[in-house]
Parts: sequence; C-alpha cells; structure tokens
Amino acid sequence: QLVCIFMDTKDLIINKVYHDMQVNGFQGLRADKVVTELGITKGAFYHYFKSKHEIAYAVIIHIIKPQWLKPFQEIQSELNKKENVNLIKLLHQFLDKQIKLASEDFNFSGCPFNNLVQEMGSRDEFFRVELKKIYDEALNILSSSIKLDQKRGNIKKDLHANNEVLFFLSSLEGATIHLKINKDLQSYKSTLKVLKEYIKTWN
Repeated sequence: QLVCIFMDTKDLIINKVYHDMQVNGFQGLRADKVVTELGITKGAFYHYFKSKHEIAYAVIIHIIKPQWLKPFQEIQSELNKKENVNLIKLLHQFLDKQIKLASEDFNFSGCPFNNLVQEMGSRDEFFRVELKKIYDEALNILSSSIKLDQKRGNIKKDLHANNEVLFFLSSLEGATIHLKINKDLQSYKSTLKVLKEYIKTWN
C-alpha cells in the first residue's frame, strides 16, 4: 500500500480495477465498489473513465499487455543483441523460471490475459479485437525469433515458425488453464518439462 501513495488517481483506479477483475472478472466489475474502496468520488472515477469499456481498455493496455508480452520481448531482445545465444536455450530458461515459480503458495487465479480471453473473447467484439492484437504480437515476436535463429543455423530450416509458435503458446496457456482448474502443481510442472523436451526437436 505504500506504493499507492505515489500513484495518481488514474493509476490507482487502473490498478484497483485490474485486481478486482482478477477476482470477479470483467462482468463482476462494479464501479461503485471501486469508488468506495479507493475512497474517491464517482466524479473522480468518471473524469478518467466514461464507461466500463474505457477502464477495461486502460487495464489491458497498461497492465495486461505489458505483463503478458514482457518475457517474449525480453527473449527477442536478448536474441537480437547476442549472436552466441539461441532461442531454444532462452525458451528453456523462460520455462525453467515458470517451473520454479510454481510453489505451494502459487497463485491459482490463472493468467490475467488468458482469463480475460476466456471470459470476454467470444462475448464482446471489443475485447476479442484488443486481445487478439496482443496475441498476434506475441506470435510475431516468437515467429521472427525462430526465423532469425533459422538464419543463424540454430533451428532447422524446414521448421514452420508460425505453426510451432501456435503450438508453444497453446501448450503454455493450456497448462495454465489446467493448473487453475485442478490446482495440480505437479501436472503443471510436468507439462512445461514436456514442452521443454519438445522444443529441443527444433534443432
């Protein structure tokens, strides 16, 4: 809460709504509850956000998008900067980190991006379009990374980059859904270990 002291009202609202959406979903979001718990006026809330879709867009752009894309952007950046690293190794490091984070106090609320796709992707065209932009960006980042490593001779030339990335992301998000439903950390870790082994077939 000490961090909140340094946030302006708009940032406070965005962060509060993000955490509420994690618990109650977008459909369970109540502006009056946010206003009361933050101790602000309704006028202050609606000064920044005229509708639920406006606040949802802010949450997507300022929190969910950078949060979900960050590890893939970091992988791409590392690959572009150093010719002596390879994508398979970087993806293994990423998956190892996910496995390490999966401990007994792991947050079973699921992936915020995945949760919003599941809740609103087929229900509201606004959400489908905005979330698809983020998903497509992840596809492009990882596909271009595969193609770069193909040029460097680290990945098989005949590998279909887009198909492999689709499989990778589907497996990753599928494991997260399984974890959320079953609260089974071992199965989650095992799935990511299998995904690590699969990636090895790229070279």
